[in-house]
Amino acid sequence: MSRPDQETTTSPTADTADRPADDTTEDRRERRTRAAVSWVRSGTGYSATIDGRDYRVTKYPAGSPMDAPYGAYAEGRFIGSGPTLESVKSRCTSHAGRLGMRSPSRVET
Repeated sequence: MSRPDQETTTSPTADTADRPADDTTEDRRERRTRAAVSWVRSGTGYSATIDGRDYRVTKYPAGSPMDAPYGAYAEGRFIGSGPTLESVKSRCTSHAGRLGMRSPSRVET
């Protein structure tokens, strides 16, 4: 009886050791890069368009029943609140990232 053919592996050589390994678990979809987000002051808060969606951050007045001083809205829908302006802006950017490759809810013509 003969042994079945087996693939042999070689140890990395000097010319391949410097190259990063192929990441086979990487998502095959095209990766998009996001440009820096510009927040524009608007009334008592800020607004920005991220990946084609309108985001707004507002500062609640003193004595407001909200549990945090800042709130975040995507397309007019509340998406969360936070203790600082920067944390709420970051929430908006993260929200846009989670939506990923989904198309915007409205199409501009």
